[in-house]
Amino acid sequence: METEALTIPRSALIDFLWSEYGLEVVALTFVPKGMDSFSYRAETAGGAWYFVKLHDPRRAANAFDLERALQVVHQLRSVCRLPFVVALRPTRQGRVMAFLEDYPVAVFEWLDGPMTYPAPLTATERAEVARMLAELHQSCSCVGSPAPMAASFELGFRPQLLAVLEWAAQSGTGVEPDLQEVCARLNRERDDILATMERIERLGRWVQAEHEPVVVHSEPSPWNLLRGPAGGFYLVDWGEVALGPAERDLLSFTGADFETLLTHYADARTAPPRLCAEAFEFYIYRWGLSEIAEWGVRLLIEGIDPAERSLALDDLANYLPIQHTHIREGVQKIEAVLQRVL
Repeated sequence: METEALTIPRSALIDFLWSEYGLEVVALTFVPKGMDSFSYRAETAGGAWYFVKLHDPRRAANAFDLERALQVVHQLRSVCRLPFVVALRPTRQGRVMAFLEDYPVAVFEWLDGPMTYPAPLTATERAEVARMLAELHQSCSCVGSPAPMAASFELGFRPQLLAVLEWAAQSGTGVEPDLQEVCARLNRERDDILATMERIERLGRWVQAEHEPVVVHSEPSPWNLLRGPAGGFYLVDWGEVALGPAERDLLSFTGADFETLLTHYADARTAPPRLCAEAFEFYIYRWGLSEIAEWGVRLLIEGIDPAERSLALDDLANYLPIQHTHIREGVQKIEAVLQRVL
């Protein structure tokens, strides 16, 4: 979360970190990172720092098997020895997470390095990221039990998006002016949103049947890619690690110089990857629709913290109306790169 709206007292969290993790915390600092969790930097009496993450159970984005995902992350670091996976701190009982009231809690080593956003990657860094993704995508053989869950191709946000459209259709004049504009846009775009959902669900079923499953992070975006204090990169926020299409990870790097990154990626794979433009198209559209659903729920149904409201309105404007022409042109460029490199 961007603001510390957690209702649990910090003292209770400090006591919890001692009882469950054996960490004698002397300082706890809120870290405004992410929209679906509460994050803290914990400093212990011994001078060590940890990253503490409480997942918000109210957020639809957290409706996944977090414990299984964290077990896979622990294997990727401890068994597969992937250096770009942040080390996870188990509980006293050896579990990868624990519950504080309704909040699943995970603890990681603290990385004192900046995320790559907004600075662009250099050519050398893009090559390093490409090799990192190739190594991750070829780690299936060393991940034991439990294996990563199969990636979902369902539109899990469909009920929320339908609820947002229904709310907008029934909204009256008592709504604040900026939210009236949101409702008006939703009402104008309602038919296109519904038609797009149906088409993308069909495309998802096709991609599910045709894709080559690999271990994917699911969102290795610049916000989840940290520059390490001693060089190199770390990937963070592994809550949706899965067996799915490599395209889901590669999508984060389809902007400038995608061709160079894909060339390095293909060279680092032991066998030529099977990639298709349709998978990229599916994830582009699914992300956009999920953003409309997420921000629509927060703005219209739940209400939103004033500090996040401006951000929500600006972000929603990027996805509503759906930019079909821009997406189609982007997918065509991706397809052309795939043809040249693969």
